This record gives sequence, C-alpha cells and structure tokens, in this order.
Amino acid sequence: MPYSARIKAAEDCERRLTYLMNKCRESRIRVIQPKDIGDYKRRITIIAEEKRRAVNLLFDALDTDVQEKEKFVML
Repeated sequence: MPYSARIKAAEDCERRLTYLMNKCRESRIRVIQPKDIGDYKRRITIIAEEKRRAVNLLFDALDTDVQEKEKFVML
C-alpha cells in the first residue's frame, strides 16, 4: 500500500475510534486505558496473538475490526 494511502487509512481509523469513544461516553460505557507503556505492550501482544498477526501487521486487522464496530453502533 502506498505511503499516502496508509496515512489516509490511519486517519480514517482514528476518526472511527473517536466516534466509538464518544458513543461509549454518551452511553456511559467505561473504557479502561492501559496503566502504563508495559501494560499497553502486553495488551497489543495479546491482541496480535488473538488475531494471529505479527504486531507490525496488526493495523489492517484492527482497522477491519474498528470498521465493523462502527457499522454496528451506527445501526
């Protein structure tokens, strides 16, 4: 994927995540953030293992997941 397309995909994913976070706040759904960078790295490793992707290939799988969640929330 060309660099500019990857940037656009990341921006779209960020927009979707912001939308989902706002919906969580509106619905009073608690979102638990990682405690520190170590906790964040552990969570990313767990997600990568669950999705059976290398960490550097995780973006596409997460982006697809976020798109599906956004569609569900918009229904």
